Parts: sequence; C-alpha cells; structure tokens
Amino acid sequence: MLNICCEQADHLDIQFNPKNSCLFNIGKGYKDRIQNLFLKDKEVFWLDRIRYIGVYFVTNKQLSIDISWICRKFYAAANAILYRPRFVSEMTRLCLFESFTLPLLTYGFEGIDMSAADMQKLNVCWNNVYRRVFGMNSWESVKELQLLCNRLDYVRIVHSRKLKFWFGLKL
Repeated sequence: MLNICCEQADHLDIQFNPKNSCLFNIGKGYKDRIQNLFLKDKEVFWLDRIRYIGVYFVTNKQLSIDISWICRKFYAAANAILYRPRFVSEMTRLCLFESFTLPLLTYGFEGIDMSAADMQKLNVCWNNVYRRVFGMNSWESVKELQLLCNRLDYVRIVHSRKLKFWFGLKL
C-alpha cells in the first residue's frame, strides 16, 4: 500500500520523507510491534510517543496525551513571571499569568478529550498560580478567591473554550 502511495505521489510531484514519518500504535495491541514499514526503501520506525502541533501523544489503549512537558513549560514560564515583578499588584500579576502561562496549559485542547486525571493535574498547576500570587498555602482552596476575582478555574476555562470553538457560543 505504501509503495502504491509513493508511486502516485511521484506522478503528482509529491515526495514523502521517511525521516519525518513514524509508526504509532493505539488500541488493544498497542504493545505489539509488527515489522517496520518502508517508504522508497527507507525504513519508518515505531515510536512510543509523537509530537503533533505541540501536543505529545502516547501509545496506549486509547489516544492519550503526555502532559508532563506541558507542566514543566508552564512552571518555567510562571517562575519567570514571579521572579521579575516584585512590586506589582496581585491583579496585575494574575493578568500576566493569564496572558503568558495560561495559553501553555490550554494550547490545542479544544479538539482533544482529556482524561479527568490529566485535567485535574493541569487544574492543580493553574490553582498553584493563585496560591503563589496571593501568598496562600498549598492546602488552602482557591475557589473562593477565583470567584472574588471573577475568574474561572482551569476546568471551566477549557470547557468554555471548547464551547466557543465548536459552537461559536459567546460566554
């Protein structure tokens, strides 16, 4: 099948690059490996995770996402914001976080259905922003603070963006 695709691509002046291609398995037999396939006599290798448009997908029984690198990028950006402005009001810092770090947590998730555990991990990241900005302890809830600041928690932010994306609703 790949040879037929390559032949047709040659007729259309399109070339497939085996270096930019990979094999990725999802489903019941996700641990099973069949032999490698070839594109124009060049081998295409199996990978356990792939990056597509900034999101890492991991082989599993269902399509799943690796959010560990998202958390690392988020905390790196958050620490950069916390380091610089020392004499800035809390609301200004919060606006900086919403502008520069929240997009790292929400990028590309309009079209992806995340597991509840992954959603909770990213919600913890976002709640930690409120704790650091307003000097709260890790065991204190930030729900009331988010309500007083007229802000949504991470789960509601993602759901509202999905509604806007899929249905064009204005919230």
